[in-house]
Amino acid sequence: MQQCSPALNIALILTCCGVLLDAEAEELRFDSADAWRVWQIPAGVVQFDAEGALCLQRFERQVNAVGDAEGYRHQTKERQIVRGGIWQVRSNRAAARRAIDGDIQTIWQPDPADGARNWLIEIDLGRVVLAQEVVVRFPDRPGARPFRQFKIFTSDGRRFRGRSDDIFIHQEVYSTSLPNRQTAIRVPLAYERADTLQALDASVDLAAVGAFLPVQYVRLEADALSEDAALAEIEVMAVVGNVAPGAAARGGGLRSGEQARSMENAVDGDMDTQVAFRRGIIAESWRASSMWMQLDLGATFWVDRVFLSPMRAGFGLTLAQRFFAEGENAGLQPLLPNGETSSGYSHFYYAFAPRKIRHLIVHALDGLSWSGGVGELMVYAIGHPAEVVLRSDFIDLGQVAGDNRQKAVAGMSWDAELPPGTRIRLRSRSGNSLRQEYAFHDRKGEIISQLSWTNLPKVLRGPVDSTVVTGGDWDEWSNIYQVSGEPFKSVTPARLLQLEAILSTENPQVTPVLRSLSLDFSDALVQRAQGRILPRQATPNKSVRFSYGLWPSGDGQDSGFDRLRIEVPGPIAVEAVTVEVGAQGVTLVEVRVEADSLLFITLPEPVRNDSVRIGFDVGVLRNATVFSLYLGDTRRNDIWQFVDPIERHADVVFLPELIGRDKLIGNLEVYPAVFSPNNDGINDTVEIRFAILKAQVAQPQVKIRDLAGRLIAELARDGHRGVAAYRWDGRDARGLVIAPGLYLFDVDLRAESGDGRAVRSVAVVY
Repeated sequence: MQQCSPALNIALILTCCGVLLDAEAEELRFDSADAWRVWQIPAGVVQFDAEGALCLQRFERQVNAVGDAEGYRHQTKERQIVRGGIWQVRSNRAAARRAIDGDIQTIWQPDPADGARNWLIEIDLGRVVLAQEVVVRFPDRPGARPFRQFKIFTSDGRRFRGRSDDIFIHQEVYSTSLPNRQTAIRVPLAYERADTLQALDASVDLAAVGAFLPVQYVRLEADALSEDAALAEIEVMAVVGNVAPGAAARGGGLRSGEQARSMENAVDGDMDTQVAFRRGIIAESWRASSMWMQLDLGATFWVDRVFLSPMRAGFGLTLAQRFFAEGENAGLQPLLPNGETSSGYSHFYYAFAPRKIRHLIVHALDGLSWSGGVGELMVYAIGHPAEVVLRSDFIDLGQVAGDNRQKAVAGMSWDAELPPGTRIRLRSRSGNSLRQEYAFHDRKGEIISQLSWTNLPKVLRGPVDSTVVTGGDWDEWSNIYQVSGEPFKSVTPARLLQLEAILSTENPQVTPVLRSLSLDFSDALVQRAQGRILPRQATPNKSVRFSYGLWPSGDGQDSGFDRLRIEVPGPIAVEAVTVEVGAQGVTLVEVRVEADSLLFITLPEPVRNDSVRIGFDVGVLRNATVFSLYLGDTRRNDIWQFVDPIERHADVVFLPELIGRDKLIGNLEVYPAVFSPNNDGINDTVEIRFAILKAQVAQPQVKIRDLAGRLIAELARDGHRGVAAYRWDGRDARGLVIAPGLYLFDVDLRAESGDGRAVRSVAVVY
């Protein structure tokens, strides 16, 4: 699957995404392979079924590597760039491809007149693989019989040192001892143990891992002429799922310290090319020595095998699911076995229980010990990838609708199948502008400044890459959407948006399936709305008269708004709420409060361009409290349009008195101080109320204790956001009325820091 370009013309969405348009609402829908192509999908990790459902690709363990050899291209010394397939054949060239076409009924038959020395055919797999078995299949029918005397050779693609031609090092892996009459010869392959260090974790059985040999070329040579000799098929059964070569196409890739050269050689499928390392500087760590190379796979895979070749003394290998900031190695796990050294080996083969891996780092053990280079790095995934991140291109809703105007997004919906252990996480972000960033390279591919690039001679200048990125008016990625149909979490209305889908599985044998994803959007109420709250400072927990000023900007195509929704920090008196439109007071149709923190106001007429001022009284408990205002329309219940602050922090109220204070509990009151729980209707219960100051994550706990500290009861909260209220009926945890006396309210906010503990007394009498 090809990765989409961020600069893809967004007008394609209108034709490929099944956009449904009507006068009231529109839908942007992704439910087919064509529709999903406008997403940036990492290559080779996602597949679609016949109905267009999207799921994670499955990596099998063993296949015939000859079957897709012709799909690989590689560089050679003499022939330049070639495709895999038939590398050489010395007789009956026209029929040679029949030996790799997957059909045992078709045959390659050499000409006896060419002599036995020319009865040779060699297959190029197009890349090096870890081959476990070569299978040679012969026909056995009149006019087409098995080869009687022959040998089989393999090569991993390395040339003899110093050669500049395409002559590779081969090794014999099979030779007939008696005239062959079998139609299928299976040749198991195995590395030289003296040459290869095999590291297994304790959970892996050596027999289950099996042997292998790095192979790119397979040659069959006849030792003697035989009557009607013919070949039906050559197969190379190999360990598959090497995800290292596709890392760059998935958005990952290689980077390294300054001592590395030609990093791309580590994942090019060619054992004859290497990443060259010069000796590192003296340093305290491998990173400081510049003797390291990091591979980002571009997605997180379930990996159970890693192969490196060739290597030299003094290196280590570490793996991680996530790589953190520069210089940090949190989560990295070393693979070199305890007590082993890398000296004297050319190949390294690691097998372990499947683990989540995205990053691999090959590095020196210290700043002085490593010389040589990396020939090939193979990373083998099994089952479905552990986590894949998909992102849409920038979606221009104005172009989708055809009117080039901002749109209000109501919500996001999706249809998915989630087997146990799988997840789909969806996020969004929105804005109104895009810009281009440029990256300047020198001839070696290193990124340099624009000034340096301009000052270089033309022959030393490299390419200039441009990338489309978000403008300064975009919001951050939203929180994860929890349920299908949930209201849009990013700022709306907006002209542009981008979506993200993260597919993951904790079991490599199963995958989540995303059948469709859609957005419901419609025209904005007004093209723009800005606001500001005054005053910007207040005293903690003291009722203040606030004024929220709103300045909308609409035109003849906008429907306007007649509803307001304000997120307030605590209880509010609806009778004290006032609204002015265009400096004139209006009679409100409705004023109500929901969940102690949402103030809803309905206006008598829609507003498009007139200024609006809202007055209300409320106490503020936390510093930097945000007052968010949204616009609505009684005719369109599916939309709430966010009001942008007219300037930075214009919707924020600060509490200077709380800065530098540790006290988290304020205005703690117990009423009445004496109560009698005798069910006579007079002072039968007692209430404790207090304000929670500053604590962003507080879990208040209120317990009743006697004077000896023994627990009598634990109370449930009965109050508003920010202001906590608890009521006690004089009964203990068993439901029994307690004896008269003095008792204590023990208040604990259980906050991570600050003074969040207080005690108050109450008297019980009868």
